Amino acid sequence: MRNTLKVIVGIVLLFLVFLRPPLLPASQQEKSKKTTDTIIKKATPSIPDLTDIIPLVATLTGSLTNLKNDLNQVGDFSDIEKTYGKIETDVEKYIQTYKQINDKDSNNIAEFYALRREVADKRFHLEEVSKPLIDQISQINSWKEDWLEKKNRWNLWQSSLLQDQAPQQLKQAFKEAHDTIDTGLSLVMQQLEDLLVLQAKGGEVAAKVNVFDADLLGEISKTRQEDLFTKAPPLLSFAFLAQIKKGLWTVVVNDMRLVSWSGLRFFAQHVWIALLEICLVLLIIVIIQRNKDALQESEQWKFLADRPVSSALFINISTVALFVAYSPYSDALRLTNIIVGGIASMRVLSLVLTRAWRKQAVYSLMTVYIVSEILSTISLPIPLDRLYIFLVSLVSLCLLLRWAQQSATLNEASSHILFLRVVQAFFAVIIITELWGNVGIAAYLFKSTITSMASVLPCLFFMYLGYGGLYWLFHSPLVWQVKLMRSDADSLVEKTGLLFLVAVGYLVVLPTILVAWNIYDNVLDATTSLNSYSFSLGSMQISVGTIAISATIFYCALLTSKILPKVLLDETVSGRKLARGVQRSITQLIRYFIIFIGFLLTLSSLGFEFSQLTIVLSAFGVGIGFGLQGIVNNFLCGLILLFERPLTEGDTIGIGENRAHIRKIGLRSTIVTTLDQADLIIPNADLINNQVTNWTLTNREVRLCVPVGVAYGSNISLVVDTLLACAKEQPEVLKSPASEVLFLDLGDSSLDFELRVWIQDVDRRQQVRSALYLEIESKFRELNIVLPFPQRDVHFPDYADAASVPALTPQKCA
Repeated sequence: MRNTLKVIVGIVLLFLVFLRPPLLPASQQEKSKKTTDTIIKKATPSIPDLTDIIPLVATLTGSLTNLKNDLNQVGDFSDIEKTYGKIETDVEKYIQTYKQINDKDSNNIAEFYALRREVADKRFHLEEVSKPLIDQISQINSWKEDWLEKKNRWNLWQSSLLQDQAPQQLKQAFKEAHDTIDTGLSLVMQQLEDLLVLQAKGGEVAAKVNVFDADLLGEISKTRQEDLFTKAPPLLSFAFLAQIKKGLWTVVVNDMRLVSWSGLRFFAQHVWIALLEICLVLLIIVIIQRNKDALQESEQWKFLADRPVSSALFINISTVALFVAYSPYSDALRLTNIIVGGIASMRVLSLVLTRAWRKQAVYSLMTVYIVSEILSTISLPIPLDRLYIFLVSLVSLCLLLRWAQQSATLNEASSHILFLRVVQAFFAVIIITELWGNVGIAAYLFKSTITSMASVLPCLFFMYLGYGGLYWLFHSPLVWQVKLMRSDADSLVEKTGLLFLVAVGYLVVLPTILVAWNIYDNVLDATTSLNSYSFSLGSMQISVGTIAISATIFYCALLTSKILPKVLLDETVSGRKLARGVQRSITQLIRYFIIFIGFLLTLSSLGFEFSQLTIVLSAFGVGIGFGLQGIVNNFLCGLILLFERPLTEGDTIGIGENRAHIRKIGLRSTIVTTLDQADLIIPNADLINNQVTNWTLTNREVRLCVPVGVAYGSNISLVVDTLLACAKEQPEVLKSPASEVLFLDLGDSSLDFELRVWIQDVDRRQQVRSALYLEIESKFRELNIVLPFPQRDVHFPDYADAASVPALTPQKCA
């Protein structure tokens, strides 16, 4: 016990030593000081000998020749200058278009979005073109720094070596060296100046692009607010009917010309993206076809085998949509992705969804979303757009009412019905505001509702795919080779799937909804803004992204603490079969260690320094002194139980007159279950400090003593043989050690014997005792061996004259 306490105290002391800042010994401090002095000396250039100056001049001349060769290899950047000019010309055209849009009576925010995507395309192109120029400027600047260092070095040498009576040849050598250095610096500075002038031209273009983009962003925000509060004649009024005229269709045709096709130029500049898309689709189709039989057997992925082309297109379009969400792309490209992805998702989801009303809802949603995006791209006139929104909202409200009734009839989850009711409320508000004439609010609610649901639907589908992948992973033959993983496979799928669902919901679903409601312009801005939102905790500034990362680290540590011990302790991995108690003890130790490491990493991700933990430990020590002695005592006793293993999980112990099974050994307390299935929580200190009987510490074999009494006059040899025969006939009685019968006592009413047998499992003591008594009673009855019962002889004295016995008469109490 004492040795174990010493080991634990030593571990704690080592932990404290590692947490404190390292203190170097005197010898190491002296060595560190010498190393610092050496570095300082190296930083100061040494003075060469006179005999080395002329060879160094020759070396310097060679360096100048190499510099000229390197400068001759600098590429021609005239194409970059032309590109800058072309981008500047295009931006001027966009500015003119912007002015023309502002001069119109009605501004369409889609036109501003189209212009902003064009500007983003130019900014992206500008950055790509400027990268080689920036790299070359950095390279030439490094050459300049190198030659400036050489100039300073030669100046130092000259001031040290050229004294009053220096040789003329040495003076000539220094003059040649300075001329060479000046020539090199002149060449470098001339080239650097030319490149900086070109970079300044690019900076002017970039500034113009950024200013124009800021103006567009401001105009979009202004137009968005104006559109939101736009008033129009009520839908059921003669003023509105007067707006429906033949000229509206001419306006629709003219607005279709505003559709941007710059996405083709974007892919022309990045051909590898188009090739990657094609290769990705073909690769997914090949993978699905090669694993078609296995997919058919999977409940989650069966639809992939039934619709391989649609599945490949859907996965590819979703991936490209995620990519282009962070890149500039045109209306035409976005519309193409929406149409192809929407049709593919409808075909795939029709196989996944089992309820008829859900299939109808998906078909209706994706159809409305595709049509709405097409009409938004071609800038449908306001009267026609109002009529479209009203009709679609009215039909959607009717369908939602019917779907909610069908869901209630099928006794589905109340969350489904609640969601349908919320969407009904949105469409009811849209209809009312449209009838009232608040076209801005109606259009905003309609577009945001449809877009958010249509955007979240593929995300939910990917969650379904990911959950199926986790199910396949934890049920794969490779994982199921680990026996300890089989029983918890479903639980691990649920816990790992929860992390996956939360991650996708936080990083994809929530930003997508925020973008759909025009709170942010794109997914990247929404994700960045969510992660950067922070609050103060004392002197620390903690962001939401930091909390998300910390929570993920700690949750992963908990998952790892459940998975890793099962893998490491499995006999197929470790190569040995451990006892159940040993296995559980090692599992607990590994689990606590992983959780402790995860806790430290969590604190580190939150910004805590490990050196600050010493303060926490000091406060913890003060707490121990004031009132945590019992908790720490139980904690240390828990460590002793895990290290020494006098008790292990699954053991049968005796506590007083009760027997119980150890169900779980924790760091503070141990949970035991009695034979009556009552759970007792016992502090670990009680198990260490008090006497506890462990029936299964070394093995589960136990001796069973069965007392038997027979009447006086019974055949003792027959009784002994009968008891031994009864023991032999019991299958749970061990043959070795052999059973024995002892004649213990001549009792008051019986001859007392004791049958002693050995059984293999201590938990079967009462069952075996009962079986032995039943067998003994049956054998004794057959052999006429009488079982005793209490006998008492009463002796009365023999009086000669009964009359002399005085009569007993009752006396009255005074």
